Amino acid sequence: MVEQVKDPYQISLNAYKYPIRGQLTETPGARFPPKTVIGDYDYANEQLLSNWILADQRGGMLVEEMDESAHLDRCWWTTVDLRYPRSWTLPPLATKMEIPDWASPTGHTDPDAKWSNPERAYDADDSTAAASIGNIPAVSWGSYLQLSFTSLSLMSVAFLVDDTTDSNITEIDIDYYDGSWHDIYEGTFTEEVRTTKVLPAIVASVTEVRVRFYNAHAADAKSAYLADVHVSKPDSKGIAACKEFNSETYFGIGSCVSKIDSGGTYLQFLQELDATITDMDIAFGALQIAIGDADEYYSMSTAEAFTASTDVNNKDQWTHMIYWDGKLFGCDSAGAMDYCTASGGATTEADTNGALPVDDNDLQGLDTYRDADGTDIIYARTKKGIFAYDFATTKWWRTELSLPNHPNGGKGGCVWRDAYYISSGSHIDSYQTGQSRATIASVGLDEDDGLPTEYSGEIVDLIAGDKEIYALVDASLATGTSTSGVYTRTGRGWQCIWTGSSEGAMNHGIVTTSPSYRFYWDENKELYYIPLYRGNQKPKKIATYTYGAAGVWISGWFNAGTDAFAKLVTLLTSFTKSITNTETIALKYRTDRTYTNIATDWTTLDTLNTTGEAGQNEETFGTLGIGVAPYAIQLRLDFARGSTTTLSPELQGLVLSYMRLLGTTWAWTAQVVISKDGYDGQKAKAMWENIRTAIETETLVEFTFRNESDGTETHYCKVTSPSFGRLQTGEDYSGVYNIAIVEP
Repeated sequence: MVEQVKDPYQISLNAYKYPIRGQLTETPGARFPPKTVIGDYDYANEQLLSNWILADQRGGMLVEEMDESAHLDRCWWTTVDLRYPRSWTLPPLATKMEIPDWASPTGHTDPDAKWSNPERAYDADDSTAAASIGNIPAVSWGSYLQLSFTSLSLMSVAFLVDDTTDSNITEIDIDYYDGSWHDIYEGTFTEEVRTTKVLPAIVASVTEVRVRFYNAHAADAKSAYLADVHVSKPDSKGIAACKEFNSETYFGIGSCVSKIDSGGTYLQFLQELDATITDMDIAFGALQIAIGDADEYYSMSTAEAFTASTDVNNKDQWTHMIYWDGKLFGCDSAGAMDYCTASGGATTEADTNGALPVDDNDLQGLDTYRDADGTDIIYARTKKGIFAYDFATTKWWRTELSLPNHPNGGKGGCVWRDAYYISSGSHIDSYQTGQSRATIASVGLDEDDGLPTEYSGEIVDLIAGDKEIYALVDASLATGTSTSGVYTRTGRGWQCIWTGSSEGAMNHGIVTTSPSYRFYWDENKELYYIPLYRGNQKPKKIATYTYGAAGVWISGWFNAGTDAFAKLVTLLTSFTKSITNTETIALKYRTDRTYTNIATDWTTLDTLNTTGEAGQNEETFGTLGIGVAPYAIQLRLDFARGSTTTLSPELQGLVLSYMRLLGTTWAWTAQVVISKDGYDGQKAKAMWENIRTAIETETLVEFTFRNESDGTETHYCKVTSPSFGRLQTGEDYSGVYNIAIVEP
């Protein structure tokens, strides 16, 4: 039953009414929690409010639901460079380089009938040549040979001039036709050196190129020999293999071998092989190139001369290859392995005592890594795990790293520092051999909360770098719409350094020093690279460091340890450098997990975009700074720069000021009067006993002092007596009790 108090100077306590002397005193209970500091205490800036401080995020991303005690250096998602504490900057600038899809012309026209064997200019045989024999006049250009092909978007033209060309033939002229003729190149050339000329921009609907030579001598009848012409359009295949060899970086794209030109700006055509390239390695002073189970592998010399293997046993038709212990080993797609001891030499069956125990096309690649004794051996990456090859017994042995059959298991693999890393989907295992048994640890992009749905995919390559591993995550392999990206892992955690086009397919990457120190990768049939640095690698310490145009950092959900209580969030303090009207950082937040996806439902506090906002800057929450009271909050930073690629805003620290709200409680004090005559049907002694019972009761007792029938003014409290009042003795129970009534 709800008690009601109708009379003034009266209270109800534990279902009994009592008169009080004077007024009831009411005060709010002190329920402010103690101040706490989560993070770098150097940035603590409050007396009463608590601080969540972010300055070091080297632990990386993948934590959406954070545990503040364990995830101080973690976030959910980032494309901001977090490798250095108190120095967050834009990611490195990625430069796009078109991947060419090379093709030979399919026909020709000899308008002046001055060329013999014109088809030899596009027969894919460098030992033959179309000839303009003895018919180039003195100090004049000779006649054109026009080479035709199906209409394409032309990127570049590659040509090879035979060394039988007269020394007085000093220049070549190349044009393209897209309804009218346009110049590509006019100038000198070097015999027996394949040369690629790239158009300033890709030209659509090109159907012909034409070539002629210039005779600089005063005598007539000079001869020129054109051994090969290839044209290129944007790639439709992606990178199949890549390798650094003889201070050059080579790529296998479809059936063609290309290399980065000396200026590092385009891919130069070298040779078209018999089938699609599947793998590359270096052995016997040559670049070895596998082209699948149905064709012999090729060897390319340092002079870039190509020779096909000629093993009489047809054991040189390989999809995968690896050089180990002075031998070149090759496997077909089913895992049957052979080896040779010289380029193109006779092969020997390698796995006579047990073929690789996998199904056809389960083998993903071959690597070398140490065994338990510290000796390098061959390992096979497969969809079912990794296998170790024992040359002494010519047998494959299953390792401790065994996986359930995964469609892309073993797709990515590399040795970095002291471990062998193998991918399956977005998962990565590190496999580390030892004297007793191998150690396996999970270090992939599926750890903790994993990648956001918008960036999900599967790893297709792992590449060892200087300070990190690079992972290519192919979104085209994911269910639903997502975005491919390049991720790096240091010894502590993952971050994303680049995102591509939606669902763009990825294949391979390489860290190379030729022609300069770079990391290359492909995505959506285009080649990208970022510069790497051999000295100090901290971006702000490198004057020539180039930054990407934008970067995003998103925290995990912060709830100060629990969602049970709201938090009063009042202030976000940022500490920044290099803020200008073009180098900016937008400060955003959202609350209580009410959002659609990673990009939506953000509230912008401010965009730091003037030099005056560099240094310490404070942003308040709510209208006129009254704050907001969410149960959980998530922060977002959007970094951006202007047109100068060497500039980036820099964040040194971020402080969120908040208070954990525990709810408001009240306390009351009163002087309860016990008269000789009693009160409200109670005798004095009963009043005395009931007050003592209310004080001594271990549970809460009912208390009210208002005339409310719905219970809204009924409180359940603990009763104490901070100081007893004045009481009579003997049979006289009258007196005054001083009581305190506290709502927990």
